[in-house]
Amino acid sequence: MNISYDNEAGTLYWYFVDLTEGDAVEEYECPVSLLCDARGGVVGIQLDLSEETDTTTKVKFALAHPECQWQTTNQFLTVAIAPHASVVPLAEPAILDIDSEGRILGCDVADVDHEKKFRYQRLEPHFVAIEDPLEELVALPPMDEAIVLPQVERAGVVAIVGRPNVGKSTLLNAIIGQKVAITSPKPQTTRSAIRGILTRSDAQIIFVDTPGIHRPRNRLGNYMVAQARQAVPDADIICMVVDITHMPNELDERIATMIRRSRSPKILVLNKTDRPNPHAAECLAAFRALVPWQMEIAISAIRNEGVSNLVDEIVTRLPQGEAFYAADQITDQNERTLCAELVRERIMHLIGDEIPYGVAVEVEEWEKRPRHRYIRMTILVEKESQKAIIIGSGGTMLRKIGSDARPAIEATIGEAVYLDLWVKPRTNWRDDPSALRWLGYRNE
Repeated sequence: MNISYDNEAGTLYWYFVDLTEGDAVEEYECPVSLLCDARGGVVGIQLDLSEETDTTTKVKFALAHPECQWQTTNQFLTVAIAPHASVVPLAEPAILDIDSEGRILGCDVADVDHEKKFRYQRLEPHFVAIEDPLEELVALPPMDEAIVLPQVERAGVVAIVGRPNVGKSTLLNAIIGQKVAITSPKPQTTRSAIRGILTRSDAQIIFVDTPGIHRPRNRLGNYMVAQARQAVPDADIICMVVDITHMPNELDERIATMIRRSRSPKILVLNKTDRPNPHAAECLAAFRALVPWQMEIAISAIRNEGVSNLVDEIVTRLPQGEAFYAADQITDQNERTLCAELVRERIMHLIGDEIPYGVAVEVEEWEKRPRHRYIRMTILVEKESQKAIIIGSGGTMLRKIGSDARPAIEATIGEAVYLDLWVKPRTNWRDDPSALRWLGYRNE
């Protein structure tokens, strides 16, 4: 059993197995209490699973440890290293990581309102070191002496988070002034955290546009949610983008729970103000109640209204520091990745509701020729039937995808392009760890 504590996030991690990538396929929440000794030191936790089903399966890994006890009558799972004298309920629920068979792998418990030094003294001998999964995601690049960096007063990382289809990628593109993230009317368009870089005379802002947080149904979905969750703890500022035309739902509340654990400034970005909303006052009050926001700002990302005001507010909250990127660099994505994403964007727009989620695009060849750049890409699908739909009758749909994507690719790389698209099925690639690693979907 592994216990660790993150001082910065104010979070206690208690895991019953050694985790490997892809083990957790779903997250649940449940009420949680701290178990404290007579002096108020934490010696364990108590998970209230009374609202869960099939609890016998869920607690299987936990009960392999002598420190864990299952109370059948009230459906409490008690995990303690020593006897406790009091039970202290926490305001925030525990987040349970669940595997594909419905078993609890472990949990995250937020306990931010306390004096940490004494609180966890009894647990300290049992702590294991936390491996930081954020280094690859939000770590800034090492200084390259050959690159002349702009002189700025402030610099930092801003996480853009929110549920799917609230306009996060549209906002990033509006801020940067050109496309660095693909967009579509369909949710879950963004799969990996994308960095957009804005350099002004006074500041450099590195924006991390995250995938929308949702309930994952496969390993790819699990990867996407992990990318979003990992962007929050080390960000200098957190912007939660919401659709002001709808009331907060369960996903908004889950995201708010994650944001509340951060000590960074939190900005509520009220998007889609261009749409009529007779219930705007009720929606605004509900979103305000989710988190103690440092400020809120209304925008329309698609119309670029209010975006410059948002950027100004972000700059005032950035830490003082030096730039990390050259003044003319607008993203850390390489050209090949961005061009593959532009093809996937056209598929999202042109194909029906379900197929685009089973599609990935990979660059196979990237060759400079006398009159153009030859680019061969493979569109990966999960079924033969999907292959037929993407190709279309006589190849019409595949040609449409290519002709629609080519102008954006040429604008991105600044040269004429010959785009050669192929389609290949790979069964259930979204649940295949080796396929996900090959396509670059991996949490380091």
